[in-house]
Amino acid sequence: MKHKWKVILWSLLLLTLVSGGCQNKETKTYSEIRFIDFLLPNHALKMQISGPDETTLDMVYGEASAPVKLKEGIYRFRVLDGNDRVIIEKKLGIGKETSYTIAVSGILIPSDAGRNVKTLKTKLLEAAEGATANPDNAAMPVLNVFLDRFEGNPEKAKLKAVHLAPGLDDLELFIKKEDEFKKVASLSYPNATERDHSLPPGTYPAEIRYKSSSVVLYQGNVTLKAGHLTTLFIYGVPEAYPYKLAVKALINQSPGKND
Repeated sequence: MKHKWKVILWSLLLLTLVSGGCQNKETKTYSEIRFIDFLLPNHALKMQISGPDETTLDMVYGEASAPVKLKEGIYRFRVLDGNDRVIIEKKLGIGKETSYTIAVSGILIPSDAGRNVKTLKTKLLEAAEGATANPDNAAMPVLNVFLDRFEGNPEKAKLKAVHLAPGLDDLELFIKKEDEFKKVASLSYPNATERDHSLPPGTYPAEIRYKSSSVVLYQGNVTLKAGHLTTLFIYGVPEAYPYKLAVKALINQSPGKND
């Protein structure tokens, strides 16, 4: 009988340890956020973050920062120029167990704004080549937040595109499938595609054109990974804008649902 009770006690202890181990499995109480600078023209920027966690990052045009871990809560994000002048200030609520990319975009006009605005408008209209340019749109500096989260069949890849080239009207993204370029998305500034597109993993030739136009603004290859979301950020090359666009491809931090 004593032996039987020992067995029962050991079994209960083992069950407690196992269940405790399951409950103590690491639960993310934070989110991971990447920051990227697409503000024209090229400036030395800083991202200042205050809230439950606090940090300041130097930003490099067209380059994403390493992921920053932030606990759940309300944060104040400030974008500062090289003279520590606040360009953008915004409060955002950050959840947990997910990933975001926060991008700075727009056009920062210096104090001699008149000449610069006129030059930019002229360039935008020239670059359109018959398509519609939109130099008077809301091209002021803005903070854009995009969710980096894969959902769906893990054997497939997902593709999202974001139009962050201020002053240009709608663009279209084409992907070459079965020896033919097919339109997969229409894009308006400063928005992402309405949905993430599901495609077989692989490398695809891609083109970006003005909407309803044969003018090709960008050509390149896009590599998609199974179980991952790839986001294409379409932005201007500072020294050649708006005549030349570039694409930054970012893959979500981890496969599946970021778990």
